[in-house]
Amino acid sequence: MTRMRSKGIAFSLLLFGLLVMTRPMFGQSITGDILGTIYDSTKAVVPGAKVTLTAMDTGIKSEAPSDESGNYLFAQVKPGRYSVQASKEGFQTSQITNIDLLVGQRPRVDITLQVGAVSQTVEVSAGGVVQLETQTSSMNQVTQETAVQNLPIVNRNFMGLVALSAGVAPIGQGNSPASYWTGAGSGNVTASVAGGRESDASFLVNGIESRNARFGSANLRPSLDAVQEINVQTSNFSAEYGRSAAVINTTLKSGSNSLHGDVYDYVRNDKFNSNDFFSNLDGLPKGRVRYNDFGATIGGPVVLPHYNGRDKSFFFFSYEGLRNPTESNYQALDPSPAQLGGNLADNSFGTGFFPTSSAYCQNLPSSPHCVDIIDPATGTAFPGNVIPSNMLSSFTQKWLPYWPAPNLSNAPIPTPGAFPVYNYAVTKHGYVNSDQYNARVDQTLTSRDQLWGSFTHDDRPTFVPGALPLSGSSWPLSDTLLTITETHTFSPNVVNEARFGYNKGKTYLVGEGALTQNYAAQFGFTNTSGNPFDFGVPDVGVADFSSPGSPGESIGALDTDYQWVDNLSIVKGSHNIKLGINYIHEKFYQITDFSGIPSVSFGALFSGNSLGDFLLGDPQNATASVGDSSQNLVSNFYAGFLQDNWRVRPSLTLNLGVRYEYGQTPYDTSSKTGWFDPTTQQVEYSRSGAVRNGIVDPDWNNFAPRVGFAYTPSFSGNTVVRGAFGIFYATDNWNELQFLVIQPDFYSTQTLNSDPKKPTLSMSSLFPAGTLGGGTTVPFSVDKRNRTPYVQQWNFDIQHTFSGNWFLDVGYIGSVGQKLPQRRNEDPPSFDPTGTIPISQRIPYPQFSWILLTYNGGWSSYNGLATRLQKRFGNGMFLQAAYTYSHAIDLGNTDDFSFSQCCFKTLDKGNSDYDVRHRLVLSYVYDLPIGRGKRFLSGVSGVENKFVGGWQVSGVTTFSSGQWQTANLPVDWQDFGAFSTSVPNKVGPAYPTVRTHSNWYNINSFVFPGCPVGDFSPNTTNCPNGNYVQGNAGRHALVEPGINNWDLSVFKHTHINERLNTELRAEFYNVWNHTQFSAPSATLAPGTFGVIGNVLEPPRVIQLALKLLW
Repeated sequence: MTRMRSKGIAFSLLLFGLLVMTRPMFGQSITGDILGTIYDSTKAVVPGAKVTLTAMDTGIKSEAPSDESGNYLFAQVKPGRYSVQASKEGFQTSQITNIDLLVGQRPRVDITLQVGAVSQTVEVSAGGVVQLETQTSSMNQVTQETAVQNLPIVNRNFMGLVALSAGVAPIGQGNSPASYWTGAGSGNVTASVAGGRESDASFLVNGIESRNARFGSANLRPSLDAVQEINVQTSNFSAEYGRSAAVINTTLKSGSNSLHGDVYDYVRNDKFNSNDFFSNLDGLPKGRVRYNDFGATIGGPVVLPHYNGRDKSFFFFSYEGLRNPTESNYQALDPSPAQLGGNLADNSFGTGFFPTSSAYCQNLPSSPHCVDIIDPATGTAFPGNVIPSNMLSSFTQKWLPYWPAPNLSNAPIPTPGAFPVYNYAVTKHGYVNSDQYNARVDQTLTSRDQLWGSFTHDDRPTFVPGALPLSGSSWPLSDTLLTITETHTFSPNVVNEARFGYNKGKTYLVGEGALTQNYAAQFGFTNTSGNPFDFGVPDVGVADFSSPGSPGESIGALDTDYQWVDNLSIVKGSHNIKLGINYIHEKFYQITDFSGIPSVSFGALFSGNSLGDFLLGDPQNATASVGDSSQNLVSNFYAGFLQDNWRVRPSLTLNLGVRYEYGQTPYDTSSKTGWFDPTTQQVEYSRSGAVRNGIVDPDWNNFAPRVGFAYTPSFSGNTVVRGAFGIFYATDNWNELQFLVIQPDFYSTQTLNSDPKKPTLSMSSLFPAGTLGGGTTVPFSVDKRNRTPYVQQWNFDIQHTFSGNWFLDVGYIGSVGQKLPQRRNEDPPSFDPTGTIPISQRIPYPQFSWILLTYNGGWSSYNGLATRLQKRFGNGMFLQAAYTYSHAIDLGNTDDFSFSQCCFKTLDKGNSDYDVRHRLVLSYVYDLPIGRGKRFLSGVSGVENKFVGGWQVSGVTTFSSGQWQTANLPVDWQDFGAFSTSVPNKVGPAYPTVRTHSNWYNINSFVFPGCPVGDFSPNTTNCPNGNYVQGNAGRHALVEPGINNWDLSVFKHTHINERLNTELRAEFYNVWNHTQFSAPSATLAPGTFGVIGNVLEPPRVIQLALKLLW
């Protein structure tokens, strides 16, 4: 592929030379083209014919004459429903109506003129006929408004529509850090397209990129009632698109000449839903559900006093609100109030600690209840295990309000003498809320100029509580998108589209209590983080008990983009040329505080009991972050492209393009950049000039050629053969840039350990000042030689249309990814087959325990069959089947924060995280043929028809293989230290004959390397030759459970009058209540290996909705 890329660069240089000689324009379109040829009845071309394009919803007209070859082109046309009319003296006027123009498509509409008078008009309706893509070679799938508005889409999340496309594999929260970090509970925000990483897709909304720079997920999740269509471009799209290997292009609605709108409300209630599989198994009730999704839309002409905007001024507005209060039952094991007051022997809630001399302990001496509480100062036991009140630490007493008293005196005890499973139960309430506003105004300025602007704002705060006070997590999320577009027609053959966009996305995850008050300072901690994102209750860990305190991580970003886009289209004979340049100015504020909230752990080192150590204020260790991990990053992105769709002859079109991209290495405006230099063996800083700000050297070599063809065989006018090859550059996840600031001098995490023989940590002065500038045992680094990741794609497909408006597309997609981001330990230990040499003597830099490096050395491969069978909506029926059979392989990736093996590189190669071998998605809408004018009961009266007519069913059915897991050992079997994954030997079939949730993998087919089968607690005695040997099980060799899911809707449409209709719908998600299991445990340990403890998708959920449409 390297030679292929070199040839591609030579071709790119040739076309780019043409590009730079033109005036600079910009790229990335949300429009399409309508083109064709005018013939007479003898199939001779007709030059000079008057061709008129009319938008059927708005009445806006455009005119263009056919050229000397009879060709015409309407470029940069916004998606919608159109008619094309052709006329010339001596011929009858011919008109074709109901032409659906979709985003990025170029339907060919050829017209044959018959001899006659111009005043005679012959009209033909395209009737929503599926158009063969005879002018392009890209693989894509468009979901139109019929599907958007009628299919049952879970949580009305637009990613559910993206998942209808062949080649797309949704990535759920169990497999996607992006989906978790950017909003747990709010659904998928990412997907793998054609085997690419989840961060490799570009999300466009109205032509403006709305992509989370940190994780590559979607920032904006558009309201479905505001969506006109979604175009998923999976392979070899036009050179006007870039910065990714796949494009998900969402177009929002605009107004028309008729005033239309709706008001709707979707509701759910736990009374309608099924219970979760594991809740049933454990005898737990359903959680409370009160889900309410409501909103309204309105659009039409702008009509004001003394101004009638029909045919020239239009507006559209939508609002959607979500109120989804959640209710969950939590359990905890808490000490009793008497115990927290010093009486550790209090057993009123089953957690007492008795002196070993007690009668209880004489009968059950091995019980965890039996322990003598020792005074560390004297070494003698406290009488009766009661600590005097004057010895209780005033510091640790501050946690008591966050450790509620037990409320279950008869909590379950698993075995005699053991502690209760829990003694505190509480019902907590969270929420997933959102408010989204969409507005758009379109204005025809002159016959040559059209202007439109849109604005979207979405607030979606999410909160998930914890069992104890202030132990939950919050996601304060929002997104704002502004678009202004102007289209100018210089001549019928030259059209320009200019666009400005602004996108601001806020994605944070913080602990409950953050952004309020500095609890750590109130507790008396000094020299810890002063960032308001870290203002949660400090975490305390006491063995045997639940831990009070807030989650320690605070992570997120504020991403602000300014985007300029402009496309120039030129028709020159048989050449349809588009060229431009794209510019994005990106400002990115990022924080990464994984231990921003202090945490303190208490063992049983000093008093003989962890709770005793807590009450005495003698911690075993303490951890806190010091400094400021925030980054204020700036980057500029530039791209230029030239695309020529050359109609070589009527049956053959060549798609020739080239794109050049340069993405500036993001730099910190305060030069907060550190980098581990392997030469000096220390961290160097950009402030001192030792390294460049941003670290990575510029990559000027990002030329991306695109070559494709579309051929219509002469023997069949309803078949097209297409193929293409292209290079596509991606962007690095900015999440990796956190490693430039998590360095001493800026930010570090301190872990303090007490002397295990005597308490040496004082709670009142745990974190001394002046420690930030000292050394660190875990430096981070980014490879300064990183090049821009890229993917080489090739595809071949055959499209065919059948009678009855059926369409079939069978295609092959292949790709190879190069220079993909990876992580590794830059301080790896050498292999020691003897197991006698300490790690510190086997690593290159013994002054550090490990060094995390992110570098672009990854590779991937994808081969897939993508098949699509479609019947466009007509005669009351829509059907689409998308089947993908594929195999994706890679070396790991940074999207799931995985690390490459330090010493067994060949074992990195395996099935990709996104390898879904088989995936079939059926989507369908069917108007039941019942009622007046229908096949059944056609003779009913108007009143009767309001009850028996207007019924519709729709659904989405998904069958999918599972994703992949790696069997791993619970210990560092090779003694490789940090970031090493030890895998077992596979000695038999991986799966049992009958797979169940408690036995998904066959544990007896996996062994510790060198150990006997069935020995899962190995040591050097029974495995003398086994230690320090890597197993053969390989990476991602275990397949998780697949999906068998049916979502179904039943509609009742009722016609009230000419302007007013109602729609009552019942939606059944997972209608057959199939349990969709999540991934099992893959750690080789008896009782847990191959055991599934959760579900991937909910059980059956019923949603009712009412819509009022006018």
